[in-house]
Amino acid sequence: MKTTAICVVRPPKPDLEVLQCGLAVLARATRITFARIHQRGEDPARVKREVCRELGLLARHFSGCRASALAAARGWRERLLFERERLGHRLAALARHRERDDRTDARRRRNAVRTRQAETQLMRVEKELAAGRPRHCFGGRRLLRRRHLAAWRQRRNGAALFAGETGKIGGNGVARWEPSTSRLVLRLPGGLSSVTLEDVDFDPRFRTDLERCIAARTAVSWRIELLPRGKVKLCVTYDETEPSVKSDAGVGAVAIDLNADHVAAVDVTGSGQLHGVCRRALTRGGDSVQRLARTLAARARQRGTPVVAEDLDFRRKKAWLRNYGKRFAEVLSSFRSRQFLAALERQCRRAGVELIVVDPAWTSRLAEFNRYPARFRVGRHHAAALVIGRRGLGFAERVPRTAAPLARADVKRRGTCGWQSTLAQELPGAWRRRGRPDAGSRSGARQGSVAAMRARHDGPVGIAASRSAVGPASVTVVRTVA
Repeated sequence: MKTTAICVVRPPKPDLEVLQCGLAVLARATRITFARIHQRGEDPARVKREVCRELGLLARHFSGCRASALAAARGWRERLLFERERLGHRLAALARHRERDDRTDARRRRNAVRTRQAETQLMRVEKELAAGRPRHCFGGRRLLRRRHLAAWRQRRNGAALFAGETGKIGGNGVARWEPSTSRLVLRLPGGLSSVTLEDVDFDPRFRTDLERCIAARTAVSWRIELLPRGKVKLCVTYDETEPSVKSDAGVGAVAIDLNADHVAAVDVTGSGQLHGVCRRALTRGGDSVQRLARTLAARARQRGTPVVAEDLDFRRKKAWLRNYGKRFAEVLSSFRSRQFLAALERQCRRAGVELIVVDPAWTSRLAEFNRYPARFRVGRHHAAALVIGRRGLGFAERVPRTAAPLARADVKRRGTCGWQSTLAQELPGAWRRRGRPDAGSRSGARQGSVAAMRARHDGPVGIAASRSAVGPASVTVVRTVA
């Protein structure tokens, strides 16, 4: 697993000036590499020979420049793919609006204008993808548009990547860190002298793995970035040692329900019962997401159980809500679902805890249908977390017969635009039969077993796999991370 540690130092002014000149040369080489290889499609070997001869680069210098150019090209493509997906959802939503909002001429004209704008943007995106010539503004497009040219030039020429190489001393041929003296020696291009940065030290939990990588001569990459007031930001990337997974789903799980301002976590036993609850606030800014994920992973490691989380992706939802104005978009703006799930996956792998990601569909409603808040005397968020944990362990929730009219009214009120409408097609039992039970079947239950659920990679689902539990057909484990 790749890990990045950050350190900020303040070198002497003479060393800082030499470092600025060296980073400017590497930044120029990166821009030339991006233009000639990714935009013009020239031969990389010929570009490497010419750029190294013209700017006085070493082979390891060019490797870092090419990696930076490749990252910029990939970022351009990912942005266009996301924009195409967003415009597709927008056009679909506008098509639904045309079916409903055709009563007045003003609404028809407004939807027609928005549809033409979205189609024009989609055509532009498709044309740019078909051309295959990536574009990237090194230094930041925002600074350039605001005409902050000094800051833009400083950012454009003040960053470079020193790519690591396996088998080299220190894991890098042009940037070597000495753990005993905490010094970083940088070999700069263009005939410049080497620069030695003092007091380059990291947190003890990063330092141990970094020293191991340097002793084993594995690849260690350094990214150097100039900051205001004479500071230099150092980012080192290396392979972190991953412990073996020591969690057991038969003991239980730590289930998580992510909300806008907090995370509701519950301890679920192996039999699917609630054992304990906790609530952690999710603040804005800082490293609150990382600290929260680290705390939850440590809690699961202490109990020896896996972590069960819901697979939330609000990118499509945010794109769809743009048609309804800023008020609805701001509701989901505070949700950092992807960031939290990535941090949780990282901390679980670092702690040796298994992470189970399940489908979040209808978890809150199933908790209300089964009266989990009143039965366990917890809030609705902890009750939803209990459903998530039971789903990850292989259990499913029964939809009571008395709750069928409520579900029908809720689906009717919400319409057929969201994932809630799937319950109208998948909810079995009394609601689908409209209260007329069939002979030989229980009211409100569907036939089948949860054992048909896709098995996890590490063995059987658990003790619930052999039980005839019931619930919506969409109860599936999305993926597991060990």
